[in-house]
Amino acid sequence: MTSIFLSCGLAMAFCFNASGAEANQKLSEILAENGVAVDWPASAKAEAFQQRKSGEMSFLTVRAAGSGSKQVEFEIIAPIENNAAMAMFNIKRRAIQSSYANHPTPYAGEVTNTTICPEQFQPHNIEAANSVEIDNTLIARANQRRAWGNCTEDPNALIGATAFFYDHQNKRLVQMTIFEKSKNYSEKSVNEILKSFHFK
Repeated sequence: MTSIFLSCGLAMAFCFNASGAEANQKLSEILAENGVAVDWPASAKAEAFQQRKSGEMSFLTVRAAGSGSKQVEFEIIAPIENNAAMAMFNIKRRAIQSSYANHPTPYAGEVTNTTICPEQFQPHNIEAANSVEIDNTLIARANQRRAWGNCTEDPNALIGATAFFYDHQNKRLVQMTIFEKSKNYSEKSVNEILKSFHFK
């Protein structure tokens, strides 16, 4: 199997190309092979797949489309001890949040030397929908390429709901992000999907 994993610029977004069996494999099968299950259309197939190793840890990232404009992306890291998982969770969560921080304008001659992300576009939390979630779910705006840090009145903006789960028994950390067009986004629908997540 050959896979390509390319960074797509800012804010922890990634592009994927998948080839071989994984490109045609059902998302539910890939998740089941890694001890994870969630309510998602049974026919959904992996649109992107990447797997790599760092020391003893394996990192698997997979993305699939769902009903309507929904997309889902998983990163599964295993084995990872609890302390390391919590540190990884904090790093990943802060990386998303920092995409909306004020930062210096990169162009000379601007009226202001700071780019500000308005309050209405800042990330916010919603209460965890699942008992195995590490913390509250983070809700943030992204662009069409799923890059965080979208602080504009973009009619094509996506809303991303990111939740982290930890399996103490099998030492697995899972980051799950549900993306949906902002005009279609439903917190109730997102919560129902997150509630269905469980380790097998």
